Amino acid sequence: MSTVDSVTAEANALEAQFTAGELSASEYTELLQDLQSTKVIEAAADDLATLTQLNGLIKGLIAVASAV
Repeated sequence: MSTVDSVTAEANALEAQFTAGELSASEYTELLQDLQSTKVIEAAADDLATLTQLNGLIKGLIAVASAV
């Protein structure tokens, strides 16, 4: 499941709970804000992991080029 699909599913589940009266307006708003913050943090972590892998690859290429 993509990140967009995941966020959509979670937001829809929260909306259903709110519509059913299981969440107050303030709870609903807070949970949506938490969902947004969580996804921003997850995206940043994914970016960091990608950059770390790229950095390792570049270091390896530099080592190979230096050995020649």
